[in-house]
Amino acid sequence: MKILICAVGAISGLLAGGTHAADLKIGAMYPFSGGLALLGDESFRGVELAVDERNAAGGINGSKIVLVKADAVDANQAVGEARRL
Repeated sequence: MKILICAVGAISGLLAGGTHAADLKIGAMYPFSGGLALLGDESFRGVELAVDERNAAGGINGSKIVLVKADAVDANQAVGEARRL
């Protein structure tokens, strides 16, 4: 829940900032391997659809949103992937 609140706050800050055309990279951590891979793939597709719609409408302040995929099967792997992102 804290990560979601931080992400929403960061995106809100970007929306309030100045206009620039650099790509905006956003990390997407889901379980892409293991027993929950199907759930992770489907969740990521939902995020992809939302990003595609936002990019088609001009992105965020003219910046194209680019998703950076990260595999987070368990808590330890999620921490490592969050640091990498």
